[in-house]
Amino acid sequence: MIGEKADNLELEGRKPERIPEFTKEDFLNTSYQEQLEKGLSDQLPLSETMRTKYLSSRNITFNSLAWLSVQPNSNYRLVADDLYTYKDYDYLITRNFNKTRDNFSKNELEIDRSFDYYSNLPIKNKYQYIATNDTVLDFDNINYDLIDWFEAKYPSFKQAHLEVPDFETYANYYYKNDHHWNYKGSYQGYKDIIRLILGPKEKLLKPSETVEFSYNTKGSRSRIAFYTNFHENFTAYRFYLKKHDTYMNGIKMEYGHQNEYFTDNNLRNGVGEISYGDFYGYDVSDILYDFKQPNRENLIIIGFSYTNALNEIVASHFNKTWVFDTRFCRRSDFEKIISENNIQNILLLPNAGAYIPAMPDEAKGYDN
Repeated sequence: MIGEKADNLELEGRKPERIPEFTKEDFLNTSYQEQLEKGLSDQLPLSETMRTKYLSSRNITFNSLAWLSVQPNSNYRLVADDLYTYKDYDYLITRNFNKTRDNFSKNELEIDRSFDYYSNLPIKNKYQYIATNDTVLDFDNINYDLIDWFEAKYPSFKQAHLEVPDFETYANYYYKNDHHWNYKGSYQGYKDIIRLILGPKEKLLKPSETVEFSYNTKGSRSRIAFYTNFHENFTAYRFYLKKHDTYMNGIKMEYGHQNEYFTDNNLRNGVGEISYGDFYGYDVSDILYDFKQPNRENLIIIGFSYTNALNEIVASHFNKTWVFDTRFCRRSDFEKIISENNIQNILLLPNAGAYIPAMPDEAKGYDN
């Protein structure tokens, strides 16, 4: 009666779920009912206000009982549903390496399909770079067993991953209250990726400026651990790049708002909150960066939101770079771009607890 919400949900920093269209197939496999429940929850008037009241009251109760979670011989301390601190670091982290192992095992067939699909594409050079994070690491006993298992699933791909040998390194690479890597982590990922694809002699970009804004970082985990005090100023590297064109879902436009925050004095000196997506850009089907360097090769990157912070700087080393998100792109559109362009390189960039599925026939959104 009042129309669907379209703006991002401020409390949770994501797009609202939509009321699904009814199909017999979705109804029989129960995906229609699941999506309907999510849609009704997000579209309900005052839903965010009610969530805020619920989360604040829940955390008062939760925090008063958190001492019960203390385990001997462990440096993890539970502070909210599925979120922990580690030692005396003021970072919100997960302890989901066992869940990740179960998820990989449960989806092993889909991971194999992913390898079969991407390895058979008519692209000569295939790479995979894994953004190692807390979903695969036990900081009390760090090993790379899950990374090793996952990399072995893509035997014909040249591979690398973000090295996180200890919690101090993790704290240097990730936000205190968000699941994404920060400016240092994404920059390290950029350097690793260029070395992986173009080798050690390729000249790397260096930041021209490090800008610490007065904005508080609005992280996904701080929204779960509501009213907990894990704050940091949003900080970013600034790069000066060659002139280029950017197309988002086929339309020529700038992706993300980095340039605005660096150059607009009101934004640069503003206060309040800002999220990773507000700054680097939200997830979309496809982005094309055309640096007009015909003497260089073309590249496809496939990943989720972790790519957003480094898309442009990686693309600066290539002629044309397409970035795809399998949650929003259709196989026919993806394969059409491959057939119409001379593409020499493809990079899969999963964050460690996930995998890049084979390109779907139809876009499925965030549930994919």
